[in-house]
Amino acid sequence: MRDRNKRLADLVPYFDEVPGKPGQIQIRWNKGVFPSESYDQPGPRLDDMAVIVKARNPWAEQHTILIVAGIRGIGTWGAAEMLKKWWKELYDSKDSSRNRRTKKQGDFAAIVSIHFEDHDIKGATLRQLADLDNAY
Repeated sequence: MRDRNKRLADLVPYFDEVPGKPGQIQIRWNKGVFPSESYDQPGPRLDDMAVIVKARNPWAEQHTILIVAGIRGIGTWGAAEMLKKWWKELYDSKDSSRNRRTKKQGDFAAIVSIHFEDHDIKGATLRQLADLDNAY
């Protein structure tokens, strides 16, 4: 998706290897790095990072893509739980402006931190959100 639309390349988070730590992944976005603390946590509490992206499909612009992906499985599960249980935080953070041509139901990219304990997702916190409404 980032290769198909150069404006999206800077606006959409991506996964990258952690230098010097084979097998570990981190999220990069807006010159920031978001690692998963879960690699170094013994449990039972684990913290992971995830991305949620709602964007126009670059291969078929009449369709929308929804990306829900964590660094590890807990991050993916937690990002889906955020959409199900804590969506209001995302919605409230999304811009709505006629002048900027953005709307609450429009496209966005977000980074969320996920909190897991006692065999369940206990919370998800929005770390960053960017409007993608004008990226096309």
